[in-house]
Amino acid sequence: MTTAWPKRKHLSAKQLQRLAPALRLDLDEHRARALRPLIRRIHEKFDALARLELGETAPATAYSARWEE
Repeated sequence: MTTAWPKRKHLSAKQLQRLAPALRLDLDEHRARALRPLIRRIHEKFDALARLELGETAPATAYSARWEE
């Protein structure tokens, strides 16, 4: 079952500047505008991963890697 995620809104340069202090970044308007395409591509990758259909694979914590001979 695939989750229907809402359409992501792209961040403006001003929004990036407001978010930057939380990430401990010092962004002026020029740098924020330069980062927008990169952040958009990162969001597109996350959105592509969110659309993948996941199977019934056991969680990684259920894996027992024992080196027995």
